[in-house]
Amino acid sequence: MTKQEEISEGMRSHLKRFYTRCFGKEPEGMAINYLEHCLENQMLCLATQGVVLKVERELPICFGGFRSPANQRENDYLLGWNDNKDVMLKAGYVVVEPLVKESKCK
Repeated sequence: MTKQEEISEGMRSHLKRFYTRCFGKEPEGMAINYLEHCLENQMLCLATQGVVLKVERELPICFGGFRSPANQRENDYLLGWNDNKDVMLKAGYVVVEPLVKESKCK
């Protein structure tokens, strides 16, 4: 299950509990459809407000410029990458994913 699906499931669970508290019964039929519609709207609203998920993985490879001539060693590339990665981490760069998958945003 993706993080997006986990968040959707958690919000769905809260909506169902709220419905049950308000009406004294579990949602069924049209009520379930309405709750799903509310959930989708809430997720899209959060996504349009810039909510993203921080994920734990490596930052993208980012060299400090164009690829150097063939006579430079591979170690030079790696040193440049490590320097750029440290700069990116210190500047606060993180890897993120959208809250809502692209197909739902359109």
